[in-house]
Amino acid sequence: MPELAAVDEIVKNKPPLRLFKYRQVNAATEQLLLDNEIYCSTPYQFNDPFECRPLVHLDVHSTETKEWLNRNMAERGITNPSKKLAIRRRMKHSYVNPRPIEELGFDKVLRQIGIYSMTADPASLLMWSHYADAHKGICVEFSTGLWPFNLAWKVVYSNEYPVVDRVKDKAFDSMNKSLLTKAPSWEYEQEWRLIMRTPERSEIDRFGTRTDDLARWTRDQHGPGIYQIPKESITGVILGMRISDTDRDRVTKWIREGRLNLELRRANRNKSQFRVDIESTSPNAYR
Repeated sequence: MPELAAVDEIVKNKPPLRLFKYRQVNAATEQLLLDNEIYCSTPYQFNDPFECRPLVHLDVHSTETKEWLNRNMAERGITNPSKKLAIRRRMKHSYVNPRPIEELGFDKVLRQIGIYSMTADPASLLMWSHYADAHKGICVEFSTGLWPFNLAWKVVYSNEYPVVDRVKDKAFDSMNKSLLTKAPSWEYEQEWRLIMRTPERSEIDRFGTRTDDLARWTRDQHGPGIYQIPKESITGVILGMRISDTDRDRVTKWIREGRLNLELRRANRNKSQFRVDIESTSPNAYR
């Protein structure tokens, strides 16, 4: 998962100026607009059973792997020759071929990861249908100039299961393969993700007294669960083209009571193309 070794990649990984979240009009949406809270799910709560299940590989015959294994056993205080030999034999048996992560027991690590998914496209016909209650919901806009959205990661798409090399892959590569790779069928989502975990105490301590967003992101992570976001990071709400008057009034009430300074817009059906048009509303239309 992302550690200090991945700082350069975090800096390079600039998301677009705005990211979006399609929502039904429900209690979770009220929590977002009224209390400025988001919920990061574990990968095992996702609707795609293929997600976050990479293959794991280890070239047990390479010098690099042998040196890594020796360091690993030394760090764990394993000095007994018979025990060390048994570990080497078990490793050779386990890694004859790349194996699914759950067969090796590493899926327990993924259960401690919290993920919040967003999209770069607020006008997707499929996304409005699938995630915004068949156009009866809303789409929330976030600014990526503020924490934690400035640390969002882009999802990549592949026909093949990614293979994680336990020795050769750096922290960023392991994260990319484990948490940011999906099948091409999902490419229309143009997905970006916030990834939250529980960092080691030593990792937090390495930041010292730093107060920048990267330090804050590391300190504030606690895996799956609720995270408070800055009110200013919510910069817009798009009402679905089929939203009911009741739900429209609920949403605008949450915006007012949450004292959100944002742009309220409406999704409309284009008259000549299969396209969603996002249009501004009158400033006083729903007050």
